[in-house]
Amino acid sequence: SSLTLETAAGSDEIVLHAGWNLISTDRIPTDANVASVFAGLSSGNLQYVTGFNSAVQFYDPNGLEFLNSLGSLDNGYGYWVKVLSDDVLHVQGTQLSDGYLPPLNEGWNLVGHMSETSIAPEVVFDELYSNGDLLYVTGFDQGVQVYDPNGLPFLNTLTEMRNGFGYWVKSAVATDGGVLAPTVGDEVTSIANPRYAVLNGTSNLEAFAGEFVHVINARGNTVSRLEILPGGYLMTTALYEDENGMYGLRPGDALRFSFHGSIVEMEGDAFKGEMEHVKLNLEFPGLEASLAVFPNPMTSTSNVSFTLIEKGEVLVELVDIQGRVLAILDQGARTEGLQIIEFNASDLAAGTYAIRLTVDGVEISSERVVKAK
Repeated sequence: SSLTLETAAGSDEIVLHAGWNLISTDRIPTDANVASVFAGLSSGNLQYVTGFNSAVQFYDPNGLEFLNSLGSLDNGYGYWVKVLSDDVLHVQGTQLSDGYLPPLNEGWNLVGHMSETSIAPEVVFDELYSNGDLLYVTGFDQGVQVYDPNGLPFLNTLTEMRNGFGYWVKSAVATDGGVLAPTVGDEVTSIANPRYAVLNGTSNLEAFAGEFVHVINARGNTVSRLEILPGGYLMTTALYEDENGMYGLRPGDALRFSFHGSIVEMEGDAFKGEMEHVKLNLEFPGLEASLAVFPNPMTSTSNVSFTLIEKGEVLVELVDIQGRVLAILDQGARTEGLQIIEFNASDLAAGTYAIRLTVDGVEISSERVVKAK
């Protein structure tokens, strides 16, 4: 099994087995950059490193660097490490204080065990345990280990936390420095948890950099978003399991993506929630130029943004409900991609209007807008 050995001063040795390992180090790495920490492994052996602090962070040494969302290791946290074959990780650095624990967020956390001594979970988290706020602790050593403080003690397979390992901890409260669990809303589409998949890749959305592709479930709810980067690349994000299928995905659910009303479903890839990395190559058919206004309702100033699939002659007009043109907001030749216009609406009477986008003489899009009183 994996273990951490004290060797020369300032060094950890962590044994890694082929496949996934849930580890931690009691060192403050001399260089905490992920690539530097794992540079001593056998060439080509490292496949992935994932971390978790309110959300999944991902590092792929064989992928494009700008798609990595995990750049460095933070003190006291746990990390999943996947290798092709058995190896030994050497971590150089100053030793953390015995028993150091980072702040815990409400909900799930991925932490390490810094003490040299193996200690029972209810002792490590004694205050949470005493207050009834410790919900679960799970570990992994070539198999899952579970501690449920509210279950029958003889059913617990995790009886002690050991140096060198990482642990999932679910807390009912946030400790000092931690954050409260988010509420699902416009910016939060699902609740982060240990059952997840990681997605990134490419698309035919080169002209839409800065916008987002939405991942939707069977109910049509957005469960995650992928930012569109220059070149049509899709930034790394995570999908989380939700056994009710409301704010996440259930194992076996299809991966469905929505952009500007067009929906693409991946063939052959279904959600598992087993830390799988899904590499995307999304092709959305029938894309047209898009128009958006923010804020809407308008107050004094609003931004009118539109994205062109290809360069063209553009006309952006403000019209009233009878279709009469009140103002020309933009006109002329524009290149493909995102365009943003600042519109001063301070002199506009309160009421309902529309902003109309015409490209090469053809009306492409119209957005209803309201001027607040």
